[in-house]
Amino acid sequence: MLLQPIQPSEIKKGWKSSLKWDGFRIIIHYDHGSIRVFSRHGTEVTDRFPELQHIKLLRMRF
Repeated sequence: MLLQPIQPSEIKKGWKSSLKWDGFRIIIHYDHGSIRVFSRHGTEVTDRFPELQHIKLLRMRF
């Protein structure tokens, strides 16, 4: 669910709220050490996240 902005006065008793930081919602495609990054709309944004090119993920076996 995407966050929806509201005024602090609109937060009702018992509700949970959090700050919305500007940024990206991304989907990471990791395939045998190769990483591609996409926005939630499907636009490739890999070049905006060069630090992700150095991560290594472990394969989980169930």
